[in-house]
Amino acid sequence: MDWQRKATAEKLKLEYYLNLYFGSTFRQPPLVSDIYIQTTLANNYIFYAGISESESSSVTYFGENINGAVWASNNPFSQYNYTIYVPSALYASLGATNDIRNTKIREQINPRNLQSITYTITTY
Repeated sequence: MDWQRKATAEKLKLEYYLNLYFGSTFRQPPLVSDIYIQTTLANNYIFYAGISESESSSVTYFGENINGAVWASNNPFSQYNYTIYVPSALYASLGATNDIRNTKIREQINPRNLQSITYTITTY
């Protein structure tokens, strides 16, 4: 369907798409939709370069440890992730187990999600 190809990871568009796809109610902000997204600050996963091996992150190349210069940045970055909130009744209707339910939701999000951005699914 054309509207499925146009859905992206932009918060409002993704909320609209998920509510449309799963047959729930989308509401324009400031109202809250049935399925809604909240942005959260992610943990920073930093690569550590230390003086000794015990103080550094490991580096491998095709399974073999390598030695060489590794430069560390003094400017750590923040990466924003998000949580998708799904009504409990809708979530329960998607399948017999949480694995099946999560898979059905992730099948709609993953093709639209930006690379390296992580998310969780929570019921309310």
